Amino acid sequence: MTIKNKVRRVAEWVVLLGAIVVAGAVSGVIVMQIALSGERTEISVPSVEGDELVNALEKIAKAGLNLKVASVEYDDEKPRNTVLRQAPGAGTKMRSGRDVHVVVSKGPREFDMPDLRGLSARQASNLLQEKGISIAAVAKTHSDDDEDKVISQFPPAGMHVSDMGQVELLLSLGAEKNVQLMPDFTGLTQSQAKKEIQKAGFLQGKFDFGDRPGAQPNTIFLQSPLAGMPTTEGTSVDVTVAKADAVVGRPATFTLYRFTLPANAGQSAVRVVREGRDGLKQEIYNHQHKGGETASIMVEVDGPTVVRVYLNDKLTEQKQY
Repeated sequence: MTIKNKVRRVAEWVVLLGAIVVAGAVSGVIVMQIALSGERTEISVPSVEGDELVNALEKIAKAGLNLKVASVEYDDEKPRNTVLRQAPGAGTKMRSGRDVHVVVSKGPREFDMPDLRGLSARQASNLLQEKGISIAAVAKTHSDDDEDKVISQFPPAGMHVSDMGQVELLLSLGAEKNVQLMPDFTGLTQSQAKKEIQKAGFLQGKFDFGDRPGAQPNTIFLQSPLAGMPTTEGTSVDVTVAKADAVVGRPATFTLYRFTLPANAGQSAVRVVREGRDGLKQEIYNHQHKGGETASIMVEVDGPTVVRVYLNDKLTEQKQY
């Protein structure tokens, strides 16, 4: 081969090598541009909160992202396998292939209803509060159980329930007390009255002494509640005994006192206290009335006398004779 041919062949190889280098460089630039273009492609995260887990997975996959369950927790409103929260939130921009983390509902917490029977209302309330159960309704009735004890419940003990449920309770008012007409203890001595009060099923209340013209000394001339009034068993009976030095033969004077309850008073306790000239205070009336009713009370007037009316233990009216 001549020298001229060798030079031409070398030149051809140089040109070919240069073309290869240029092509490689151009190819690298194109590949880099494609890669950079891919990194700049962002996806808007779809909203999956409130979706059932399978539906959420489908949404996330279609968007080119991955769904990861971060945790599961009890929820009283969302059914089991419902997405409660997501991160990143809906609308967040992120690159394809990234993870979206979700918290999934396990549904409400479930357990067996505890047995509340025999517990006090406070004990039952505390136990229910610990388990997330509220008391929907409370009814009361007389029974042989102690007052304020749970007699019955619904749902019953052992029933499978969830927290944030409700329960209805029936509480005891204790044994039902008998109601009878109050006997007349006036004219009895103090010792006789004690025996008769206890025999009738009542409790001995206060024994006061006062002046009562015409009354036999050391005998009862006033009692509260008054004779003939419907009274619950176990009520205390207060009596007033005539002093030994009471003036005999002086006639007693009475006046009729009327008190009308306000129309909006509802069911109220009316209590009337008399204060005589000797300063002795005596409860002469104690009875329940409805709003608008009028209570009529006989009041003994022995010199300056003050009558005070208490409505639900609040002084409402006062009159002096």
